[in-house]
Amino acid sequence: MTEKITLKASVRELQGSGNARRIRKAGNVPAVLYNDKTEVKSIVVDAIEVRPLLHHHGVITMDLDGTETAVIVKDVQYNNLSGQTLHVDFMEVDMTHEVTAIVPVEPVGTPAGASKGGQLEQGLHDLEIKCLPGKLVEEIKVDVSGMDLDAVMLVSDLVLPEGIVAITNGDTSVFQVHGAKSEAAESTEEESAE
Repeated sequence: MTEKITLKASVRELQGSGNARRIRKAGNVPAVLYNDKTEVKSIVVDAIEVRPLLHHHGVITMDLDGTETAVIVKDVQYNNLSGQTLHVDFMEVDMTHEVTAIVPVEPVGTPAGASKGGQLEQGLHDLEIKCLPGKLVEEIKVDVSGMDLDAVMLVSDLVLPEGIVAITNGDTSVFQVHGAKSEAAESTEEESAE
């Protein structure tokens, strides 16, 4: 069982960019909390408390002015120059209804083809999945040790944790082991490119 993560938040009464700047200057982040009934609440969260949760793919317990609700992070906006968190979108989730999420794919192990000069290429870094909120994972770890030269692993080949279904097209290439090109082949490609 995963550890319960709690984030405190409070309802934000004032709207507008000027108020958002004041919120950020005070060390907080303006945010919204919405649900599937299209109800939207403007809220404020502490910038330091929310920072480690911005890339969290699981369920967060939000304490909104004393009322707890299960949420997931749906979107984060950053300042491109400073990296400061400008705004966060949280979605309230019903633990009995499936949600969609995008989680990173991480290779585990060394491909068998690497000992023959092959190189692992990752074609898909993020996988869109569907599952109950309690089944959300931080990442999908994929054992690539059985991949030989010129082997290709598609989304449909992935062994996903129980209760998780991939939404990304099953024909999408996730990993491929390329053989080392010969110098003659490389020079031919260079000449044809020129």
